[in-house]
Amino acid sequence: MTLVQPSCFCIIRPEVYSEDMDQSLSEVRWAENEVIFRKANESTAKRVASTKTIAQEDGQEEFVKGMDDLPLLFYCECADEKCRERISLTSNEYTEQHRNSSQFIVIPGHHIPKVERVTFDADKYLVIEKYVTPPQDAETLNPT
Repeated sequence: MTLVQPSCFCIIRPEVYSEDMDQSLSEVRWAENEVIFRKANESTAKRVASTKTIAQEDGQEEFVKGMDDLPLLFYCECADEKCRERISLTSNEYTEQHRNSSQFIVIPGHHIPKVERVTFDADKYLVIEKYVTPPQDAETLNPT
């Protein structure tokens, strides 16, 4: 699987947003940034699930016992292309919070109320939902 690097897209950072810019374009770019970080995190969650499946198929469940409770470091899925902060979650927590594809996990203070709302506050992270429908897949984004 090829991981798309956030730096290869034309991205408008929230702190440089101005009212003169096309708001709908900015909102789409912010959503695209969040999708890129979510795809990187999904790769981590899939590797954990794959490891568990392989161990079970090989009859070695004891090696992955308790793995669901093991905290992993996931990227903050905020709109800021330069953010590299991590959030400690179990793979089950991560999967549970992404049942809705328009939701993202961010560090408190990293959401943009103008384009997203908080749907869940877990103190160490927020679950946000976009007002604009985010792209479903990082591979469909337009590189610039």
